[in-house]
Amino acid sequence: MPLWKVAFTYAWGRRWPALLTILCVALGVSLITCVTTLRAESQKGFEAFSDGFDLLVAAKGDPAQVVLSTLFYLDVPVGSLSHDAYATLKDDSRVRNAYPVAIGDSYKGYRIVGTIPRYILGDSSLEGNPALSGLRIAEGRTFVRPLEVVLGARVAEEAGLAIGSRFVSTHGFDTELGHQHDVSFEVTGVLAKTSGPADVAIFTMLESVWMACGSWALEQNDHEHAMKGHSHEHPPNASPATSSAITAILLDLKPGQSAEKLAKEINLGTTAMAVQPRLEMERFYVKEMAALRSVLLSAGQVIVLISILSLATILYLSVLQRKRDLAIMRALGASTSDVFGLVMLEGIGLVVSGTIIGAALGHVLTWFTGIQLAAHAGLTINPWRVAASELAAYPLVLVCGIISGVIPAVQAYKRDVATDLVEE
Repeated sequence: MPLWKVAFTYAWGRRWPALLTILCVALGVSLITCVTTLRAESQKGFEAFSDGFDLLVAAKGDPAQVVLSTLFYLDVPVGSLSHDAYATLKDDSRVRNAYPVAIGDSYKGYRIVGTIPRYILGDSSLEGNPALSGLRIAEGRTFVRPLEVVLGARVAEEAGLAIGSRFVSTHGFDTELGHQHDVSFEVTGVLAKTSGPADVAIFTMLESVWMACGSWALEQNDHEHAMKGHSHEHPPNASPATSSAITAILLDLKPGQSAEKLAKEINLGTTAMAVQPRLEMERFYVKEMAALRSVLLSAGQVIVLISILSLATILYLSVLQRKRDLAIMRALGASTSDVFGLVMLEGIGLVVSGTIIGAALGHVLTWFTGIQLAAHAGLTINPWRVAASELAAYPLVLVCGIISGVIPAVQAYKRDVATDLVEE
């Protein structure tokens, strides 16, 4: 009988401890696989969709939060800027294009983004811009009047809205705690799928956001007046568009202009800050995400280490339990290398099985996590791509498995045949 069949037979005889060892190895490997693949794929997507603008100007705060909230709709804005700040930057001789962004409302969890039509339509100067070049109208038309909106592809699919549909927005981003406005939006267009943040956003004119937020402010005043017994009537000149604040300004500079120099000038002020989106996302992954990645990888490595130690223990006890069988094999002509190889094959087989199962499970976990990422940020990742760091991890696991089998294997071939034959 081939040596591998003998090893399989012995392993099957202790199948429950063997299956437990395979499971432990698989869990550790799956966590390592998921973390390395997800990090590589998500970083690629975040950096690609943050590379469309030279600068992002917002109220002073956390730079990573500014990028995540403005470009990926994953965090809350840090504050607001006056419309005058946008007008000043738009007229700056170094700026080719400036795009104001106002975020304050949502519908079923999808952010409503106030901007200008050119953000959707683009122009000749935006050729090759990955943040905007993928934005095109698939159905209907873009917004041209206040309270008209263009839906991202995923919003249209998930929210059940179509051309001509009307809906009422929620103040803020919490669908359960947020307060609904009394102004309604009308859908005039749907964007083509971009596999990016635009898929989970609702775009409209700046004035639409101001009107909705102004409506909310008037409703709050109504409530306060009612609590105090005051009249509900507004002054004759009251307007729902009581605010003209914006969340951020996206800048596309003219060729040859220095983003670093302009950012430094803006950052010297007291009300606004400027960041380079791609560089900020690179820092975010190096600093913030690196810590989380290290923790998860360490957890995976600990699980693998524990499973390897468990494997070594199982193999050692197996040698002690089968010492008579091994002695009979030696007496019938099996060499010491055959006995050594038998124990090693058993250990390697368990580790290889756990590694293969863990790799498959890790990519399934990445696929599931990718679904959640697409739902919240619109980013589509390839969960089946094998990262270089993942390929480097598998041989290390196998080497650990081989090492774990060496001591039991040495113990097996060094045993005295005569002694083991007479022992019961």
